[in-house]
Amino acid sequence: MEFTLNKKEEIIREIYNLAEVSQPSYKNDLHISKILDIEVVFLPFKMKVISGNGIIYMNIDVQKEHFREIFAHELCHALWHEGNQTLLKPLWKEYQEWTAETFAAHYCIPTFMLLNFDFDSYATKEHLYFDIAEKFTVSKNFAKKRIDDFLFQLEWRNKNIFDFVSSESYLNSNT
Repeated sequence: MEFTLNKKEEIIREIYNLAEVSQPSYKNDLHISKILDIEVVFLPFKMKVISGNGIIYMNIDVQKEHFREIFAHELCHALWHEGNQTLLKPLWKEYQEWTAETFAAHYCIPTFMLLNFDFDSYATKEHLYFDIAEKFTVSKNFAKKRIDDFLFQLEWRNKNIFDFVSSESYLNSNT
């Protein structure tokens, strides 16, 4: 099946191409931050992770399985968001958080890498979630959400939206 990446997926593929990364075993996000001219500062005390002005501040004690998830979320803020979120209107702050979460999901488990997986070779979805979490160094819950979203996306790419909207079940549910 032909799969066209959306703009976010293209940008993430380009980021990985700049770092010459094509496999999920890659674990050096700090190298990518240097390529993107984003400084990562590790602080020895607990704090809310923040980013701004090309710098990401992180707690040095962040658990390994959550490092990539937090890093990717903050990388999105550092690349695309400006200003102090506490001064933003609630809906704009919510939008920035949503974009950072979706960016993180696609950065940590890129679509262009997922397209190389043989999903049918897994005995159960639980095995798939565990394997993806391990290969991409993320938590199992993070992997589960990303894989479920990806599989849903694949399912809907195969449907013709006009067939769905004109279907009997859709027409009857909206009366």
